[in-house]
Amino acid sequence: MCILRKKIRILHEWHRRWRHKRARKQVAFISNPFKFTKDLLGQKHSGKLASSQEETHQHLTQMYSDPRRVLELGECNILIDPPEPEVQFDLTELQLKEVKEVVHKAKARSAPGPSDISYKVYKNCPKLLLHLWKILRVFWRKGKIPEQWRVAEGVWIPKEEDSTQLDQFPIISLLCIGAKIFFSAISKRLCTYLTKNTYIETSVQKGSISGMLGCVEHTGTAIPTITENPVKSLSEVFDGSLRDSTSIQLTCAEVDGWLKSVDKSDLPGKFKAWVYQHGFLPRILRPLLIYAVPRFGESSSGRDKDHARQWSTLRISLWRHSSCHDQAKITIR
Repeated sequence: MCILRKKIRILHEWHRRWRHKRARKQVAFISNPFKFTKDLLGQKHSGKLASSQEETHQHLTQMYSDPRRVLELGECNILIDPPEPEVQFDLTELQLKEVKEVVHKAKARSAPGPSDISYKVYKNCPKLLLHLWKILRVFWRKGKIPEQWRVAEGVWIPKEEDSTQLDQFPIISLLCIGAKIFFSAISKRLCTYLTKNTYIETSVQKGSISGMLGCVEHTGTAIPTITENPVKSLSEVFDGSLRDSTSIQLTCAEVDGWLKSVDKSDLPGKFKAWVYQHGFLPRILRPLLIYAVPRFGESSSGRDKDHARQWSTLRISLWRHSSCHDQAKITIR
C-alpha cells in the first residue's frame, strides 16, 4: 500500500511538471508563433563542453597564439607606395549623429559583453546615449581607451546537437558595447578615407566595405569543391553525383524529424495544426514542386497527413483536398 501511494505521488508530481511545461510552451507560442515555429523546426544546437581545463587552454593557445609575433619582419620591397591622399582623414571629435547612427543600425538583441550593457539600453534611453557620447569624446581627445575595452569575453556556442568536443564549440568574443560603438564610428571614417582616395579597389576587395557585398573569393579562403563539401541551397543538395536522390533522402529525413518535433511539442492540437500549415508546409512545398511527387510522396505524404488529421481532427476528405492543391488553405478556429 505504501509503495502504491508513493507511485501515485510520483505520478502526480510528474503530471504537475508536465502541465507547467505545457503552459510555458503555450505562452511562448502565443507571444510569437513564428519564432516558436522556427526554433521548433530549425537545427538543434545543444550540448555541454566536456573538455578539461588543460585541453581548453591548449586549444586556445594553439588557435590564438603566434610564436613568431616577436620577430621583426624587416623591409618589404614589393609594397606599393600609395600617392598622397586627396581627402584627409577626419580627425575631428566624434559627432553625436555618428554615435546615434551606429546605435540605430545595431541589433537590440546583440549580446552585451563584459559591461553587461546592451544596445537596447542606449536605443531606449537617449539621455544615457548622450552621456556615453560625452565619455567617448574624452577618450578621443586623450587618445587612450580603458582597460575594459581591451578584454573580450569568450562564449562557447554549440553548433550541433549534443555537442561535447572543442571542435563542436566555436567561440565568439564579446566586446563592450561602448567599445563597439566607438570603433564602429572610427571604422566608418577609415572606410570613407580609403574609398575616396581610391586606396581600395572595390572590384577586388569588397569585404568590410560599406555598401559592398563581399564573398568567399575576396577573403583569400580556398573554396572546397562540392565533392568535398556538398552544398545545400533552397532545399536542394549539390554533391559530386548531381542527382536528386540525395536531396530526396535528406528532405524525407527532415520531414520525419519535423513531424516528431511538432508531435512532441506538448502544444494543443490547433496550435500543432497552425505549425503544420505555416511552418511545415512552406518548407516542403518547393521539394514537392521540384521533384517527382510520387517518389517524394510515397515516403512522407501519408505520414504528414496522418499527423495533421490527428492534430486538427478534421475530416479525411478535407485533408485530401488541401493536400492536393497548392493554393488551398485551412483556417483553424
